[in-house]
Amino acid sequence: MKAARLVSPATFEFIDLPDPVPSDGQAKIRIEAVSVCGSDIHGTFHADLPEESYPMAPGLGCHEIAGTVVESKTEEVKEGQRAIVLPTRGSGGLAEYMVQTPDRILPVPEWGPIDEWVMCQHTGTVLY
Repeated sequence: MKAARLVSPATFEFIDLPDPVPSDGQAKIRIEAVSVCGSDIHGTFHADLPEESYPMAPGLGCHEIAGTVVESKTEEVKEGQRAIVLPTRGSGGLAEYMVQTPDRILPVPEWGPIDEWVMCQHTGTVLY
């Protein structure tokens, strides 16, 4: 799969990685939409971090994620299900696929464009 990683402030490179494989109790999501929020801009992309922080982990950044479950090894999440994903710390949406546990995968309806559903996380923050 393709993934992006930050190699210096505001500088990305694209790399090839093996597709992630879900373990028991996990599901693999094909990432179809991501959104950039303020913490991405100020805390990751343009952060004043020490040089040894780079390169960052592949895919890190853009924690607002939506996609489709393509493989599931859990009863709680079904293949073909569309969802928004709340990634665990140290992961992000700048890759073609990711693996998460069901508590991080929130189903969304079949109606509506996936690139609009990804905005649920921003909207929830504003409403909160």
